[in-house]
Amino acid sequence: MKTEIKDKIKSNFSTKEIIGISAVFFFMFAMIIGQLVYQSIKRNSVKSFETAGVAISAEVVKKPLGAKQTRIVTSTGTYFVKDIAVLITGNEMIVEHRYNGESALCDKQTQKCVWLIRP
Repeated sequence: MKTEIKDKIKSNFSTKEIIGISAVFFFMFAMIIGQLVYQSIKRNSVKSFETAGVAISAEVVKKPLGAKQTRIVTSTGTYFVKDIAVLITGNEMIVEHRYNGESALCDKQTQKCVWLIRP
């Protein structure tokens, strides 16, 4: 009786076959994870940029329900950014457009960026 159960449970695969199949599944899993990491890096990388002029002023603007954003005025226009931003007036600013559709206003000298609010 016990030998019949052992025979039924016994695998038809050899150890080498099991290792080979496991290696294939591990390789496929690693490829999928690698692709996800690559796509994540690509989405957050800069697609293009444009100059935004020299920073003139920044002012915190309160919105309804207590939300805060900052209005930054440069020599070429006005930008609204998420949260509260600190910048050095007189520094050159650039707008970075990313692959994920987000844009950031960056101080060229300090290389600090804040996310722009989409219109």
